[in-house]
Amino acid sequence: MLVYYLSSITKTFLQNLYTDATGSARVKLPKLSIRPFRGELTAWTTFWDCYEAAIHKNTSVSAIDKFNYLRSLLESTALESISGLTLTAANYDEAGRSTST
Repeated sequence: MLVYYLSSITKTFLQNLYTDATGSARVKLPKLSIRPFRGELTAWTTFWDCYEAAIHKNTSVSAIDKFNYLRSLLESTALESISGLTLTAANYDEAGRSTST
């Protein structure tokens, strides 16, 4: 029974491994869910830390896609604060600054 249990755990672990471009083994992590930011100043740091780690610092995501992700995660006054910005790569940094003030 113990051998079967350990075999099952090992199989699950190996199914969650993949190899990245450098040939290093990586573990597939479950998808993260970032809670929307509504404009409350006390929630900004938590929101931005999560967003920054998952999206902002991801070099494989274009600035326009980052802007789209950001817009999809904003609600209420936070979304209103960037409503005048057109969806362009140049406006992505401005959107980040606008939502934090």
